[in-house]
Amino acid sequence: MTAPRLGLAMRFRVVVDGLNLGNWASCKGLKLTCKPYTLRESGNVEYEEILPGELSYAPITLERAMDASSSKTVQNWLRSTYTSWLDEAAAEIFPGSTAQITLLDGAQQTVLTWSLRGVYPIAWTGPTLSAKDSAVAIEALELTHKGFL
Repeated sequence: MTAPRLGLAMRFRVVVDGLNLGNWASCKGLKLTCKPYTLRESGNVEYEEILPGELSYAPITLERAMDASSSKTVQNWLRSTYTSWLDEAAAEIFPGSTAQITLLDGAQQTVLTWSLRGVYPIAWTGPTLSAKDSAVAIEALELTHKGFL
């Protein structure tokens, strides 16, 4: 019997439109919610029928310590994305990007990949800078998306 390959919460990678956005310290928001509809049938006093309803996905928030290479890659990707949105010659509505968040095991092998459709960057937060602080500079990137199912 083969031992299960367990995903490690601290080992994952994020790729958007084929562009590796570097290593991140945390990824929050991989969540799917279904809002079912209930229906009471006439004469049925025992239970309500449950019908599938709307699916919704939480925004993904990525956080990490800033580094010269990966942070610059994110800034360039954001600039390119927002510039394409503002391009007056664009005839179509921006369809969003595709992204993959891949969970890895201890040997850096893929355990599971979530493929996100229609990804949009909705926020980037830079570090709080202070001469009184000796902490590492943290950046956060928030992505909304149309789903991973």
